[in-house]
Amino acid sequence: MKKKEPKTDELDSLLKNLEQSSEGNNVKSNKHQRSKKADNAKEAKGVYTDGLLLSDSETSLIKRQIERHWSNVPAGVRGNNKVKVIISITLDKAGNVEQAKVKEKICPNIPASVCEALADNAIRAVWQASPIENIDPARFNHWKEINFSFDPSKL
Repeated sequence: MKKKEPKTDELDSLLKNLEQSSEGNNVKSNKHQRSKKADNAKEAKGVYTDGLLLSDSETSLIKRQIERHWSNVPAGVRGNNKVKVIISITLDKAGNVEQAKVKEKICPNIPASVCEALADNAIRAVWQASPIENIDPARFNHWKEINFSFDPSKL
């Protein structure tokens, strides 16, 4: 029986050494995990961050759904690559449009009435596209507030 005791002591010593040498890594790992959990909690609470970007596929998906309703573009603007209307859109978690307003109108050398008609058509297209479908609810913080650029030269 005495022969088993030295092996147990050696094993205990080896385990203790391993435990001590890995403690530094665990502290760092635990801090990283706590930080990650805090970040996830912030995201789950719906904290808005300007730096969150839509993926290319999300942008394309939203763009297709809105642009299919944007058909009544004034003739004098169609194909003009300098004209743009930027709409600020707020969506709820189901993809329903809660708000759509003109953020910026860029209409050089275009009559104000034509520019206004273009902006009205863009706003109408956003409302008609509601609800935006097939967007990932887990990425709500990325798409709940977006700026959408209407560019008649792309039509």
